[in-house]
Amino acid sequence: MPTDRIHVEGLNETLRAFRQYGPEAANELRTEAKNIAATVAAKQQAAGRSSSRQSAMAAPTVRARRDRVPVIVAGGRSKAGMVFFGAEFGGQRRPTTRQFRPYKGHTGYWFYPTLRASMPAILDAYSRALDRAARRWGAGG
Repeated sequence: MPTDRIHVEGLNETLRAFRQYGPEAANELRTEAKNIAATVAAKQQAAGRSSSRQSAMAAPTVRARRDRVPVIVAGGRSKAGMVFFGAEFGGQRRPTTRQFRPYKGHTGYWFYPTLRASMPAILDAYSRALDRAARRWGAGG
């Protein structure tokens, strides 16, 4: 599975501070974060379905994961998951990857371009979710 992490200044400290609000607040934050990620994952699936035959096969492996921050995972051990990397990044450099489009490096064809385009909305929505949770749980719940 591809792993790309975005560094947000002060996020670790904020999440650490949220621990004082208890498990109910953490559960609420996890739900908000998954909803944000699910919105983007749906866009990525749509982009994959319209990109190429291999991308359409890999698109269903894109899903949101429940965590304190928005997390989107893709790939996996299924045949579709194994196709994910070739469908996203291309191939043709080896005999075993000739069926994919030309190699694009880290640019990607559909998963990462959609993620990059969605990043401002993700950061904005997550920031608002943190603010709401802090107002609700910081004032005594």
